[in-house]
Amino acid sequence: TVEDISGRRRAEEALRESELRFGRFMEYLPGYASVKDTDGHVLFMNDALAELVAPHGGVGSVDEQLWPVEVAERLREDDKLVLSGGRALQRIESMPLEGGVQTWLTAKFPILQGDRPALVASISIDITQRKRAEDALFAEKERLDVTLRSIGDAVITTDTDGRVALMNPVAESLLGWPHQDAQGRWL
Repeated sequence: TVEDISGRRRAEEALRESELRFGRFMEYLPGYASVKDTDGHVLFMNDALAELVAPHGGVGSVDEQLWPVEVAERLREDDKLVLSGGRALQRIESMPLEGGVQTWLTAKFPILQGDRPALVASISIDITQRKRAEDALFAEKERLDVTLRSIGDAVITTDTDGRVALMNPVAESLLGWPHQDAQGRWL
């Protein structure tokens, strides 16, 4: 008997190409990626995550082996939410690492088998620097607001078009407009 296996060979080649694309995508992803089963065992992690958790475990590990207990519990609860709800979840989370705490933007989503969630995929991007910059900007804005409120003279700042951007309470009482009404108006 002769069997034509050209269709099977094409399918195997397409699968190899798909796996190669996926591998390249994961290799160049600027963050950490993993896939876990319903019991929390890591089935896949990209090289960046493997390098980060290498001293504690790798593929086959569970969160309790990779992270401090309180972090592992939080991660596991998020996995349960994704699996039970069948929907994606996005969080900003603090991750304690040997070099200090990092802030990650994490997206978790289910991978379906048939019509039910069977795996949890996770992608995390380190946003520590962005978060620090946002916190510094917020602190500077608070200092500016305190300074403006404490000045005894009327202070009005405008943008380059001459529209009101900021004004202190003394300026509000002189103009008779609350800041919200004056903001964006020409004087």
